[in-house]
Amino acid sequence: MMKLMPQKQYFQVIYDGPALKSNEMDVRDLAPALLAISDALEESNRVVYGDKTKVQVNVRGSFKNGSFGVDFSVIQGGIDGITSLFNSEQANAAANLLTILGFSGTAGLIGLLFKLRNRKIKKVTKEGDDKATLEVEDEKIETSQKIIALFSNIKVRNSIQKIITEPLSKEGVNSFKIKKDRNVTEIKEEEKDYFGLSDIPDEPLEDQVRDVYLKATAITFIEGNKWKFSDGTNEFFATVKDEKFAKDVQENKITFSKDDTFKVKLREKQWISDTGLKTEHEIEEVLEHRSAAKQIRLPFEEKK
Repeated sequence: MMKLMPQKQYFQVIYDGPALKSNEMDVRDLAPALLAISDALEESNRVVYGDKTKVQVNVRGSFKNGSFGVDFSVIQGGIDGITSLFNSEQANAAANLLTILGFSGTAGLIGLLFKLRNRKIKKVTKEGDDKATLEVEDEKIETSQKIIALFSNIKVRNSIQKIITEPLSKEGVNSFKIKKDRNVTEIKEEEKDYFGLSDIPDEPLEDQVRDVYLKATAITFIEGNKWKFSDGTNEFFATVKDEKFAKDVQENKITFSKDDTFKVKLREKQWISDTGLKTEHEIEEVLEHRSAAKQIRLPFEEKK
């Protein structure tokens, strides 16, 4: 093990266009982009190097006539300052990270997205330690497995969208550049959609129906609105799909009182979307409605 000296790399991001002639950029447009650059680097560092290193991203403003630029320094070091990671070919891990992301030259994730131009990937073939080949229409694109890992990472892709697609969608911003040493990568307004994140299909997890007892804590008489229920531990909203029950409610054939209990067929669906875990509840059928009015149960017996 050796004492690791933090590595420092520099690059520059420049937004250009008529709206930036005064060397000013709306902070509501700039702040998300700056945060996204930090997020992209931190998440990419985690994907590529795991928990062996951490990165810190610093910024300072830089300007030239008719544009708005930001200088970045990326400081990468080992956890607690000690690691053996940099004893091997990864000795320039901070520089490699910028290359893999595409912040240094025309390769990396940004280069891959530009080559793909939103075309659907038919097949991915992994070769050797880090090589990968993508089949797109009648073309094969060679890349690395590390870049594929970033391409598949929703957090990284969301960050790239905020860095490139969203600022270039603003009126008067028509150019985005990344400069690293002598390497300059430019993306024009008409190319911005190549870097957006397409809609991600939901991933179903659970879809089950069970008989349960619930207490209605908020009732709505507006057709289509959700009721709020409690199962004794948790509260949740549910759509009432039982048409006969809903009709009886609308026609005032059913009366309610506080703490009434319902036995229902409850359908619970769970899935993972691009924003995280989602759960939806539906009341498929109301089996029983028990009034909250309590009565003493007596052992009645009918005489014949």
